[in-house]
Amino acid sequence: MQLRIAFFIILLQLQTHAETVEAVQTLRTQVGQSSSKLQALQSQIQQSETDVTRSLRRPILNRNLCVSSPCSHGEICVSRFNANTCICPPPWEV
Repeated sequence: MQLRIAFFIILLQLQTHAETVEAVQTLRTQVGQSSSKLQALQSQIQQSETDVTRSLRRPILNRNLCVSSPCSHGEICVSRFNANTCICPPPWEV
């Protein structure tokens, strides 16, 4: 009788261990899936940051500061990044 009880206890423990192993395997799968989703989200965030940066830079880089005619006396305006240069025509060149 005691042998049957011991055997039954061992079977219960094996079943518990098997359930634990199965639960661990399920968790590993879920962690792997979550990790893949996280990497995809990080990639999307990086792409969004790049897109926003480009869209913010474009107007700044394409801004023509000579539109307002800042030069006088026939000078030629050259638009540069965040500034403009007025070039004197000949013979007034410096």
